[in-house]
Amino acid sequence: MELHPEGTGAHVCGKSSLPEDETCLLCPPADSVDAVHEAARRTSVAFERVTEVIPEPPD
Repeated sequence: MELHPEGTGAHVCGKSSLPEDETCLLCPPADSVDAVHEAARRTSVAFERVTEVIPEPPD
């Protein structure tokens, strides 16, 4: 899901599925949590929660 033409950057770079939990985790690096909400709204992607992830450098 890309929204660059309208000035908002959001796309999915990866996902993980947890079939036993009926869960799919998407990894959309975006400008903000609001950008992810807007991208999901405009692309009709339903979700329960959006959580910001802070990457940690490898040890």
